[in-house]
Amino acid sequence: MTDMFGSRLSLCSALVMALCASAPASAEPVTFGGGDGSSQDRAVVILDATNEMEGVRAEHVWQAHVHPRWRWSGEQATFRRGGRLFDLIRLRGPDGPHDLWFDITSFFGKT
Repeated sequence: MTDMFGSRLSLCSALVMALCASAPASAEPVTFGGGDGSSQDRAVVILDATNEMEGVRAEHVWQAHVHPRWRWSGEQATFRRGGRLFDLIRLRGPDGPHDLWFDITSFFGKT
């Protein structure tokens, strides 16, 4: 299914590639899957990040592109569920706080 959300993710993938140019080269560009990040069950899945630096950078790029008016508050927690790892990031938007979930299983612990 192609929709505006999918187009945003494609553009966001291109932005991640550009921002990761200074990081060690990976075989594949960072891409995204999963949901919209509104809950753990709808977490944004970060794919193809070869290490934590690329993965965290991808979280920031995805958020800045999809929710440009939201700002990181500095609050973050990591959870494990069903063999998967998740980042829960607290953001502040013009209408109050928002939680954003990322599935970080593919890159967590890689240097």
